[in-house]
Amino acid sequence: MGGAGKSPAVRARVPLRISFGGGGTDVAPYFLDHGGVALNVTIDRYVYCSLAPSADETVRVTSLDYNQAASFGVHELPVYDGNLDLVKAVIHRVDPAWRRGLDMLLQAEAPPGSGLGTSSAVVVAAILALSRLLGVYLNPEQVSTLAYAVEREDLGIAGGFQDQYAAGYGGFNWMEFSRDGVSIEPLGLKPETLYELEYRLVMCYTGGTRLSAGILAEQVGNYQAGRPETVFSLHRIKELAAAMRRALIRGETDEFGALLHESWQAKRQLASSITTAAIDELYGTAAAAGALGGKLLGAGGGGFLLLYVPETRRRAVVDALTRFPGTQCSTVHFDLSGPGVWAEKGFRNAAPAFQTQGVH
Repeated sequence: MGGAGKSPAVRARVPLRISFGGGGTDVAPYFLDHGGVALNVTIDRYVYCSLAPSADETVRVTSLDYNQAASFGVHELPVYDGNLDLVKAVIHRVDPAWRRGLDMLLQAEAPPGSGLGTSSAVVVAAILALSRLLGVYLNPEQVSTLAYAVEREDLGIAGGFQDQYAAGYGGFNWMEFSRDGVSIEPLGLKPETLYELEYRLVMCYTGGTRLSAGILAEQVGNYQAGRPETVFSLHRIKELAAAMRRALIRGETDEFGALLHESWQAKRQLASSITTAAIDELYGTAAAAGALGGKLLGAGGGGFLLLYVPETRRRAVVDALTRFPGTQCSTVHFDLSGPGVWAEKGFRNAAPAFQTQGVH
């Protein structure tokens, strides 16, 4: 795309996110009854979408990371068959009305199901690239709302609210969810707090991914059945997320690390599939080596394990965990700039006709 004989492309880059606290309380019906929260930050791992008009009437989508491809005519309704359904749904909902072909390339720096909000970042990247192609500006709230509609309404994927808004806004945010809507509060933390937090965090890939829908279905079922452990744990997760926010505002990063541990203990009570014996062994090994706290990112079941580690114990924790086959540890760096969209030299906007459902 963008090479000889091809139209210049527009591109979007969307950072992935780490969720520190509140995860699970942003899922209905809990947040409708009690209000939900999330504390999250975007990091320097990204999803990229590159998009260009083509000369025919075919939409071609290619995932460069997973050797997946899909194509369909511009006058055809998309078939949701598990192959690149996220971007099919974006193209269908964001109706260009010009009925021309498209070539789309996708790249992601973490696999779906790894707990970093990759799926929502793919949706947001596709929305941003397509809107830029058409010369239309959507603000972060519109992008996030549209991404939620694509995932939850059009595709019926179970989940909460925070991933779409983390991808759509970017940065270090405190989020609140209720019947009245979504509130996003950027946390203006002191630079030294951000540096210290990055310095203390270690992210370890456990070697596996998971489908969050089944885990969330069990959580929702437990809540609707009034299971005391689930209801109490959701209340507790919400309280601990607020305590994490206060600790960070005060610059008390060690207190934040201890609260991560408490929140993980509460989250483990939401559903039986949130953790596994292998994950518990990894977490216990990290704690024995000196980690003060941590949690499994995302809904649970696999993916990335986030740990808060004193600087004097970092090497010991990493060495202990990397003895487990398939486990890889890395540093954490925040990206507070949010999503970006740009065009190759020579690009011209397409016809301005642009229609979306559910964006105001």
